[in-house]
Amino acid sequence: MQAAKIDNKQWKKTNLIGAYSMQAPATGCGYMQVTNISSGGLQFTTPGRHAIEIGDQARITFTLDDRRQTEIDKRVIVQSISGNVVGCQFASNETLEQGLRFYLFP
Repeated sequence: MQAAKIDNKQWKKTNLIGAYSMQAPATGCGYMQVTNISSGGLQFTTPGRHAIEIGDQARITFTLDDRRQTEIDKRVIVQSISGNVVGCQFASNETLEQGLRFYLFP
């Protein structure tokens, strides 16, 4: 998810609060803010230091700011890190829930 390769039209800027939990063998968990989301992945920021590394897998949960307050629970793979900004791709076996699809493509 390098900035040069991202088309801004593919991403929806957000300000959604959630949490992440690293999957073994990585460890750790914390709060996050989803800043961009697309049908293929998302970008989030952590409030402070973290031990997340490229290639780590995590379970992320957050609530959309839609009418239904849709809860999203996804497994992601970390693709990029720049300080406390983490870029992730949804795991290949994760489907795009109807609520998230409507959120991205109204």
